Amino acid sequence: MNDFNLPIEHYFNYEEIGSAFIDQLKKDAAMCGIDFFSKKHTGFNSLFDYIDHTSNLLQQINNEPNGFQKIQNWLYRVDVPEKLIKQKLQEQTNSYFNIIAELIVKRTLQKVVIKYLHTKNL
Repeated sequence: MNDFNLPIEHYFNYEEIGSAFIDQLKKDAAMCGIDFFSKKHTGFNSLFDYIDHTSNLLQQINNEPNGFQKIQNWLYRVDVPEKLIKQKLQEQTNSYFNIIAELIVKRTLQKVVIKYLHTKNL
């Protein structure tokens, strides 16, 4: 059987995953005292939009009292390894907030997809 003949149950339901991804981002942020959609947003078209929004949000949070602690809590909650953070900070020329945002968004999506695959027995 080639990839083009897989049964339908082997395909992702992208709407379901997308919705779960947004819910998980909001939930994890809220558990750290962060309102993920505190500003009006017009929708996101790609993962890069979420990374940009998260990066901007992290910059704002960093200027608040206890902001750095909130960011650390969010990273812990999402389960981004400290070793990976250090590695990415050394490798990339992006700003700290862009790197952290990318790690948060990608790890959140990874967790959602793994949970989706597990619950659907795929």
